[in-house]
Amino acid sequence: MSVIDKYKKLKAIWDRNLGFIIIRAQNTSAKIRAEREKIALLESYLSEYTIQDSDSQAQTMHDLKLKQNFSIYLRTSIIDLGNNISKLEQELQYHNKLIEMLHYKISQIDKLIDSANKEIQYEQLKMESKNIEELFRNYTLHNHTS
Repeated sequence: MSVIDKYKKLKAIWDRNLGFIIIRAQNTSAKIRAEREKIALLESYLSEYTIQDSDSQAQTMHDLKLKQNFSIYLRTSIIDLGNNISKLEQELQYHNKLIEMLHYKISQIDKLIDSANKEIQYEQLKMESKNIEELFRNYTLHNHTS
């Protein structure tokens, strides 16, 4: 296996890994959006279940206690979702760093492949040049001797 083939094989592996990481980053972004939508929904419920001064006169203690407990549950859920978003954002940052690194590595391997191809082309040109010189020498010798 030539050096170029090894470079190309490595590049194919990195390209495949890059594709997987991009998909994971997209999935993580979708999860973050979904969590934010849940928070918005819970916050809208929270405004309905927050105890107002007027509520204390119109409702029984049992109803107020239920409303208070549900309000606490909603707040706790919002905090949990916020923590989950923080973790997902860290995961997304990690994915983005990997994507950036792989893009860089792939560009480097492309340069190595290009450089190796140029080296091969140079060697081929040197051989062709030697062949042309040999042909010219033979031609010159043949023309001088005839």
